[in-house]
Amino acid sequence: MYVGVALFELLIPQAHSLKEKRSVVQKVKGLLRNRYLSAAEVGALELHQRSRIGAAIVTSDADLARRVLDEAAEAIDEATGGLLHGHTVEILPFDADIGMGSSIENLFNGNQEDGERFDD
Repeated sequence: MYVGVALFELLIPQAHSLKEKRSVVQKVKGLLRNRYLSAAEVGALELHQRSRIGAAIVTSDADLARRVLDEAAEAIDEATGGLLHGHTVEILPFDADIGMGSSIENLFNGNQEDGERFDD
């Protein structure tokens, strides 16, 4: 399984208020969700003329994840008239046989120091 994550940086020079910015951000988030991506504004929340939008996809094919996220960047740039300033994409492998490899796994296995154990 692969998790594809992208960060899109938008410059919105015509936005002179958060309300004007929000209309562009909502349009971009809708475009991403129509492509079956999870999307949220994740940065530059209080700036009128900038936005950072994160998107994610989970799939069994790493190439598909990269292609979908790269195509999303092209669609954002086209739909906003060139407001996309840049983007970055990362594809993260996740192997269920190896586990989560973090303290969360310890909670499920009962190896935590504090708190309750999570049982199925």
